[in-house]
This record gives sequence, C-alpha cells and structure tokens, in this order.
Amino acid sequence: MMHDTPSLRFLIIDDDPDDLKRLAHCLRKGFPGAVLHEITGKQDLDEAIAQHPFDVVVSEYQLKWSNGLRVLKRIRRRFPHTPVIWVSSASHDEAIAAGMKAGLNDYVSKRHLQRLLKAIRNSLEQAKRCQQEAHTLQALRAAEQRYRVLSELTSDYAYLLHIKADGSVVCEWVNERFT
Repeated sequence: MMHDTPSLRFLIIDDDPDDLKRLAHCLRKGFPGAVLHEITGKQDLDEAIAQHPFDVVVSEYQLKWSNGLRVLKRIRRRFPHTPVIWVSSASHDEAIAAGMKAGLNDYVSKRHLQRLLKAIRNSLEQAKRCQQEAHTLQALRAAEQRYRVLSELTSDYAYLLHIKADGSVVCEWVNERFT
C-alpha cells in the first residue's frame, strides 16, 4: 500500500539570481517533488513568513538588504522548530557562532553544496526529535497536573518520593492533608 507523503516545502533566500538557481537545482535534485519558494528581497520575505509554513529554510548569510542573523531571528520567532541552514560564498566564523547560539541548524559553503542535502536531512531529523521531545514533555506535565489534582481531592494521604541513584529518598511532593 502506497502512502502519499507531503512534499517538503523549502524557503530559499538569496539575492544573487545565479546562486538562487544553483540552490534550487541542488534541492530539486536531492528532494524531487519539493516545493520551492524563492525569495530575493525583504518584502518577499515578509510575505512568505506571514503566509506560509516551511519545512526547511536555506538562506544566504550575506544579503544586500539584511544579514543571515536578522533573518534567522525573524524565522525563529514565527517557526521555532523549522530548520534553518545558512549558505554563503564567504566564511563568517563569528557570525556562524552567533547563528548557532540563536538556533541556526547548520552552515554550508557554496563551494561545497554537495554537503547541503546531508545537512538538510540531519536538520530535519533533529527538528523531528525536538518536536517529539516537546510533545512528550507537554504530555508528562499534563499527566503530572492531573495526578496532583486527583491527589488533592482525595481524603487520603498522597505523596511522591524520588529515589536517587545513590539510594537516598527525596520527597518531591506531599498533598495538603499530609502536612
């Protein structure tokens, strides 16, 4: 039985038309059927961020109208889990370090675009794990809250103990009837 998997949606940001074509060609070759949204200017970026969710963002770091760090921060505000990968012809070591601190997933030199596809796949896997962890943590917190509510409503004593690796016992929580 075949399953229709949705096509990956890419936002490609580069103000050099030749580089934009090379990036698009590389992505089409590596991800057949992908939907590519190509951006060359700030206004196009504003519209794209407002209207479309994307699976991956591939952005030139050095733009005539902005820089990769500003673009990254704007994308992170709207799409916190979407992988963002910078590409550039020049090396920007300090900017890359700042980008990584701000949530950049990877950096690929335009001279080594063959690495881009692997960087995208790795970033997608990492984003999927992060989203799963966030959902798991949210479910755990909800279950803990339900347990606390139930235990507060009981007329019996309720408490939660945690046994540490060294064997010591720590009282994490006690209902009001116990205190």
